[in-house]
Formats: sequence, C-alpha cells, structure tokens
Amino acid sequence: MKVFLITPVRSLTGWERNAIEIYLHNLESHDVQVYWPFRDTDYSDPSGLSASTRHREVMKGSDEVHIWWNPASEESIFLLGMAWAMGKRLAIANSITVKEHVRQNPGRSFPALMLQWGVKKTIKESRHEPDRDPKRGVAGTE
Repeated sequence: MKVFLITPVRSLTGWERNAIEIYLHNLESHDVQVYWPFRDTDYSDPSGLSASTRHREVMKGSDEVHIWWNPASEESIFLLGMAWAMGKRLAIANSITVKEHVRQNPGRSFPALMLQWGVKKTIKESRHEPDRDPKRGVAGTE
C-alpha cells in the first residue's frame, strides 16, 4: 500500500515531529510505503511550484492519504484540498486532536470535514497510541 502523509512542514514543532516519526515507523513496519513531504521533498524551489507539482504526482499514485492535522499549517490545507479533488481515502493520524478541536470549535471547519471524510482507522488508532503532548495537552492547539 502507498500512503501520502500530510503534516506541517514550516510550522512543525519538535514534539509533533517525534510523534509523526513514530506514526511513520508504525506504518512502514507494516510494509506501507509512505511519502512524507517533510522528509521526501526538495524544498529548494523559492516559489514552491516544483514541490507542489511533485506532491500532486506522488499523491495521484497513492492508495490513500493520511493527515497529521495542525491548524497552523497552511500547506496541509492546500494538500488536503488536493486529496479531496482526487477522491482519495483519508485517515486522520492525530484523531484525538481533531475531535477535540471540533468539540471546542463547533460548526463548519476543515477538522469537521475531515472527521466526516476520514472513516478509516489508522494503525496508530488501533494501537491506542496517544497523539497528545503530555506537557502541552492536545497537539497543535497552541
């Protein structure tokens, strides 16, 4: 299986990076081929067009898209729209954070849309691994 993993890039925190790397390791240890833009993309293009084009091509070839949601990540919104337009299946890597965000901010939002769209259980969810920073609470809400 091929997965495109959407995560923050510019706004990625140290704690998030560690948690995402654990999530990534769990997927790859189950023979899932993961494309993680933070790790696998050359961002030397000043406009970002070549990186976005590369993301589109890799995402086209993926079986599904997984997202680690952080509301501060503009690039995640762009890639989420790309996945929606392609009709990709979505898995939410940090579903606890997304559910908490929707609870605290009811109404129409990207997190609410993701909960309706993202019906697949991830390996992480099936192992009950936390997606919270024990020092900060819910990841990505600060």
